[in-house]
Amino acid sequence: MGKLDQLAIIRLLLKNKEDLDDLTIEDYFSESFLSSNFWTFWRTMFAFENWHSLLELKLYMHRFLHAIDGLNDLSSLVFPKYNQYDTFVTPLRKVLQSKGVNIRFNVLVKDLDIQSNTDGKVVEALITEQDGKEVKIPIGKDDFVIVTTGSMTEDTFYGDNKNAPIIGIDNSSSGQSAGWKLWKNLAAKSTIFGKPEKFCSNIEKSAWESATLTCKPSALVEKLKEYSVNDPYSGKTVTGGIITITDSNWLMSFTCNRQPHFPGQPDDVLVLWVYALFMDKEGNYIKKPMPQCTGDEILAELCHHLGIIDQLDDVIKNTIVRTTFMPYITSMFMPRAKGDRPKVVPEGCKNLGLIGQFVETNNDVVFTMESSVRTARIAVYELLNLNKQVPDINPLQYDIRHLLKAAKTLNDDKPFVGEGLLRKMLKGTYFEHILPIGSEEQEDHESFLTEQITKFKDWLKGIKG
Repeated sequence: MGKLDQLAIIRLLLKNKEDLDDLTIEDYFSESFLSSNFWTFWRTMFAFENWHSLLELKLYMHRFLHAIDGLNDLSSLVFPKYNQYDTFVTPLRKVLQSKGVNIRFNVLVKDLDIQSNTDGKVVEALITEQDGKEVKIPIGKDDFVIVTTGSMTEDTFYGDNKNAPIIGIDNSSSGQSAGWKLWKNLAAKSTIFGKPEKFCSNIEKSAWESATLTCKPSALVEKLKEYSVNDPYSGKTVTGGIITITDSNWLMSFTCNRQPHFPGQPDDVLVLWVYALFMDKEGNYIKKPMPQCTGDEILAELCHHLGIIDQLDDVIKNTIVRTTFMPYITSMFMPRAKGDRPKVVPEGCKNLGLIGQFVETNNDVVFTMESSVRTARIAVYELLNLNKQVPDINPLQYDIRHLLKAAKTLNDDKPFVGEGLLRKMLKGTYFEHILPIGSEEQEDHESFLTEQITKFKDWLKGIKG
């Protein structure tokens, strides 16, 4: 990035949150920033669009400041053994059920019966729809109600190799789905419940599409091996993060996490994931927007970019495609202002907590497992009046070492403004080590390591002798 764009990031980090209400990323940053490699890395990693919330981008930059130097080679990423559902949700569900939790499906909770008096607001019943009938579930005096406001995955459309998930985007249906009904009904009762329409009213700006590829050996798998450090079948990390095709009209990305991705997955099968941020544009090879494409057509677009379009038949024959069009998948990134998201325990509520991606979290980001867990813990601790502290957000953004390291990374690992003066001031002092390693120190460091490795190898030879 140029110096002015680096300065713009620093200024953003210094701004108060209250100054960023309803601003978008493109309201603040210049065209040179929006076309930079840094923004390509960042937006494809976290699924930000130019029209998304500048405030949320700021919070993400604070939250992941310590990992910026690992962004360009994806070394800052970590992965569970299996997919997130089997790694986190399945064991949690089993624990809950073993403790007597009753999980019920096909029940729509569309509203809450809330009674207000001088003591506060109390939920007295859940208003539900079950088998087409309205059913009230009473809430006892010792009961608590925890509500997830909104849904990122509501109204998902599915497709396969021969069928597209959706033909067009109907923006008139924004926010009309069942997954948003409860929050909208709560918001109609009081301003303390926020403004759901800020997040669910523009499908064109909150949607994107992804695809899961289940692959048997083919030309696609062979091409994947070329891009991967490790053999995809070795059980080690494969791509180490998403691979983005920067000249793709769709801005298509794909990834292969550690395999097997699912328990019980056959040994000769790999599972890949594909998504696109610019899905509304025509493809380079398939001249249609991505949501109008079948799975086979998405494979054709991918093979075109990978240079194996001449082997498309082989790839299609050995690849099962499942596409998902998600109208609200980035709805939590939509521009917002103070008060648009409710507090975890809204003012005056005695037995009601709100959790998920659409509640205020005091500087935490959305869309992470950690923030989901944190909102639930806040709800439980406050409602039960427990004398327990929810763990703090990762504090590394306040560590001067990481601030200096980030400044150097943003300047393409060249000395940042004032670095020379800092080196002179701290040279020979106890705090000299907090500065990022300079080019001369890096050479000395690498020379030292090479020397030590050579000595270690000679020592091993001596032992074998």
